[in-house]
Formats: sequence, C-alpha cells, structure tokens
Amino acid sequence: MRYLTFLISQVRDVSGRSASAKLLWFLAMAYVFLWVPDIDLLFIGILHHRSIVTHSILPALILLVLGRRAGAAPIAGALIGLAVHLSCDLLSPMVGFAQIWLPAPIKAPLGPLSYLWLFLNALIAFWIARQLAVKAFNLWTGYFMMLTVSVLTAFSYGVINENSLWSVVVTLVVLSTSLFGARRKLENDAIASKKLKQVSKTLKKAKAGTNTSLNRIADLADEASKALARHNDDLSLKKSFLQQRLLLESNLKVAQNAVDIQQQLGADHALKAQFLKVQESWGSSEKKPVEKNNRLEEDLFSLSEINVSIEQIELLAELQSDHLDFLKNLKNILICDSALMKKYSEIMIEQQNEDRFQEIINL
Repeated sequence: MRYLTFLISQVRDVSGRSASAKLLWFLAMAYVFLWVPDIDLLFIGILHHRSIVTHSILPALILLVLGRRAGAAPIAGALIGLAVHLSCDLLSPMVGFAQIWLPAPIKAPLGPLSYLWLFLNALIAFWIARQLAVKAFNLWTGYFMMLTVSVLTAFSYGVINENSLWSVVVTLVVLSTSLFGARRKLENDAIASKKLKQVSKTLKKAKAGTNTSLNRIADLADEASKALARHNDDLSLKKSFLQQRLLLESNLKVAQNAVDIQQQLGADHALKAQFLKVQESWGSSEKKPVEKNNRLEEDLFSLSEINVSIEQIELLAELQSDHLDFLKNLKNILICDSALMKKYSEIMIEQQNEDRFQEIINL
C-alpha cells in the first residue's frame, strides 16, 4: 500500500491541461481500459482467459509507472474502467474458464479464491482512482466525476455487454466499499452545511411571519455551531501536518527543478555557458538571506498532548499515521535519486531544518 501511495504521489496533475481535455481523457480511458482485462485472449498460448495477469491492477500499475507524466485524469479513468470490468466478473460462477487462471507453465485456476482476487483488485483500483480523480479535478468535482463515470461505465458494460443489471449493483457495492475511508473526512463538512441551511430556512420563515418559535431557531443555531466547532477543531489538528507537508513538498519541487536544470546544462554545453553568464550577472548583492522557517520547529507528534476531545483522538491518530506514511514516502523518493537527495539536503540546510531532514532519512 505504501508503494501505491508513492506511485500516486508521482502522478502529475497536469494543471496546464484544460478541464474539457481532462474530462475527455477521463472518459476515453475509462472506456478503453474497460476491455483491457480481456487482452489475455491475444496471448492465449502463454496466458489463459481470465488470466491473473490481466484481471488485476497490474495494467494500472504499469500505467502508473510509465504514464504518470500524462496526468492524473487519464490514469484515474483507466482505473475506473479496469475496476468496473473486474467487479462485473464477480457475478460469474467460478468454474471452468470463468475462474482466475495462473499463466503458463502452471495454467491452474484459483477456484473460489477467484472471487477474493477480483474483489480486492477492483477495490484497490477504485481506491487509487479516487485519489487521482481528486488530484485531477477539485475535491467535489473529482468525487462526482468518479461516481458518475463508474455508474455509466458499469451500466454500459454490465447491462449492454453482460445483459445483467446485477453487474451494476455489484460494481456499486465495490465502489461504495472503496469510499469507506473517505466518508468520515467529508462528514463534518456535510453536517455543518446542513445545519447552517436549516438555520437559514428557519430564519427566513420567521421573517416571513411564519409561526416559528425562538427556541427552535436557538436550538438549530446551537447545533450548527457545534457542527462547525467540530469541523474547525479537526481543521486545527490538520493544520500543523498540512503546513509541514506543503513546506517539504515545495522543497522537493525546488530540488527536482534544480536537478532537472543541472541535467539539461550537463547535456548542452552552449546552454551551460549562457546560463553561467546570466548567473554571474545576478550579483551576490541580490541574494536575500534565507529566513528560518519555524513551522518545522514543532514536534508534530507531540500534538497528542494538547487538549482534544475524545471524538478527536481517533482523527489525531489517523493524521499522525498518514503523516508518518507521507514522510516515509518522501524518504523513498529521495533515496532513489542521489542527486535529488543532495539538492534536497542543501535546501533543508539553507532553511536551518537539517534536523528534520535527518529525521526523515532515519525513519
């Protein structure tokens, strides 16, 4: 799972691509990858129909590794197409060709374990698609696009191709399961918004002369206030984590750009000569001293000592776990590229955050 998170973090959002282009890529790749699992029929001598190689997230992993520069939208669409196909295959009785088969030279079926294999791979595919859809679009648009395209794809494949409405139902069950972890994060927003709307409607009725008790208005306002307070408390817990992540990620992007420039200059001596001339003309007087960033001075894991409610302890533990995974993924990125590691270290030292850098490397 950590490796998947690492791969997802490497996918670009391609911010320069228009929203309509992202949408078209999203839809097109969902349709194309809807049929990808069945390419095992082209390699029937090595594979077997319903091969474990193609009826898995392996095609998606290849796309994540090789196609991450294409952007999050097309990869998210591809994952949805793949997940829908695998979900619909769950309805097949796991006998004969309908089972998941190991490739040559074994060519043996998984039997009843085929159900588990298909379910888990479809679940993971939907989970990755959710992360990338939100990255490609904004939060709510990403969720809307994922849900809409999943339903439409499931309907077109399940009903039209498989002649089974149950295929749509099964796909929605798998999709809903993949969204389980996201429900809690969106819950506070929804609750606070709902309570505020209730207060607004009640106040409008009161202004219009409708018989509305002041106690009712006060109760609704109190409920909205509590919902907003919970939401704000959760945000305050997230703030320190997010601040550090933004800083560490911005440093990583600066380091990556610096390494890319160094590689370009190393490959083009004429460009390097021009670059050095421009660099000399900047002059040392234009260099501004780097101010120490105090956001990393806090030990984020000591946040458990602050006064939080019982309801927030679970959220805090989740945030700490996610943050630790983030730091470990950052470490994995750095240790895979020595040039990037060196440049990132220089940036952190300039910002007087070498202690934090060492903590990340020593994780």
